[in-house]
Amino acid sequence: MPIEPENTYRELLLYLQNIDTCFVIVEINEPLRQDEIVAALMADLSGGNITTIDLKDTDNLTGCLDEIRTCIEKNPSVEIILILNLHNMKMGGGNDKTALLTDLNLSRELYLNLNKALVFFLPAYFTDLVIKIAKDFFAYVSITFKFPVVHRQPLMEFATQSEYFNEQDVKNRILFLEHTLKTYSLTEKECGKTYHDLGENYKKIYELDKALENYQKSLKIRKEIGDKQGEGTTLGNIAINYHARGDYESALKYMLESLKTMKEIGHKKGEGTTLNNISQIYHARGDYESALKYMLESLKIRKEIGDKEGEGVTLNNISSIYHARGDYESALKYLIESLKIRKEIGDKAREGVTLNNISQIYHARGDYESALKYMLESLKIRKEIGDKAGEGTTLGNIATNYHARGDYESALKYMLESLKISKEIGDKSGEAVTLFNLAVLYDVTGKKAESAQCLMKVIEINKTLKSYEIAQALKREGIEG
Repeated sequence: MPIEPENTYRELLLYLQNIDTCFVIVEINEPLRQDEIVAALMADLSGGNITTIDLKDTDNLTGCLDEIRTCIEKNPSVEIILILNLHNMKMGGGNDKTALLTDLNLSRELYLNLNKALVFFLPAYFTDLVIKIAKDFFAYVSITFKFPVVHRQPLMEFATQSEYFNEQDVKNRILFLEHTLKTYSLTEKECGKTYHDLGENYKKIYELDKALENYQKSLKIRKEIGDKQGEGTTLGNIAINYHARGDYESALKYMLESLKTMKEIGHKKGEGTTLNNISQIYHARGDYESALKYMLESLKIRKEIGDKEGEGVTLNNISSIYHARGDYESALKYLIESLKIRKEIGDKAREGVTLNNISQIYHARGDYESALKYMLESLKIRKEIGDKAGEGTTLGNIATNYHARGDYESALKYMLESLKISKEIGDKSGEAVTLFNLAVLYDVTGKKAESAQCLMKVIEINKTLKSYEIAQALKREGIEG
């Protein structure tokens, strides 16, 4: 049974004009584009007794076959039946499609005996499930017409950080810490901690040079007084500073020093954290094998010492490796494990993060309905706990979901909500990403002036942020910024 990778609408039309009884799959991920193709077929084949059946939200207990039979009883002369949203039938006991596909497989002869041309419109992920679970049914499929995703300007991914900070609060904290250093007589240990805290706060407002300067002062003091745990912590934060700049060599150098220190003093929790952070450097460099190696080492330690929170973080990060490789099944498996732990320990904030990440797996597979379901669950939790940053991220991802479907109006609505939150909480990075995505959406909807205005704001914000990812996104637009 041939699968044609580049069949055009014209070829699909020609095929349907010249066949009798058959099963056809039209593989398409974008609902709006699907609707356009269906409307065109209905118009172009209007003299050929064609009809549609939309199974969305139809109870699986009723069954796809019964719906088709009812349609034929009402219109016995129908020759071609376009079957929509088989993958969105209500499952009763959850979202497991196995029962639906098993029924499809067992009923294949009954479908064939209807003596009609049955055209199933399915997203790519569901076609894969048909091949895997309903093999005998798929053997009866005459041809699969694949409509590739229409090339769209990509949106930037939203960060998965779980906390952002009010800029003015952070600046006030910096003033307080600097005043403390100038005014009070502090012990060397207190000085080391205060410089470290200053570094942390400068990092929060993206002043990476000042952050690094204070981390280095802290590190010098902590080394001099033999505060090994403080030394290991500061080394790790210096590494994170270099990571944020895209200087992965320096980041790795400092992170390995931090790891050595944590091992020397037997600080297992710090060792687990540092191994996880090393993995993130390799991940950023695209060295997934090394990243996975360090993650698994981190996971082992975190399980041994009962660090459930850390275990959940590492499982989440392992999932991101499989996601990057396109192994969505494994990615989903690790995210479900992470979600279970986060529910067990009552970590609502990270539960919201994980639900959002699960949604991204379904989104990558083209299962936009399931993706939206998890996004809305994530959004609900983030609103409940007052996680404004997470709320903004999830709203942005919902917008991305609608963008992928070609529903730009809804995408704009949610992206503007996301932008409002980023501004409210002083999240400059989130604001820049959202403005860039708004520029893309305005451009594709013909609002060129609004698009240009958004890009100018992104350039201005990134003068302070110095974000490598944002600079690269701008570069793809032919803008140096």
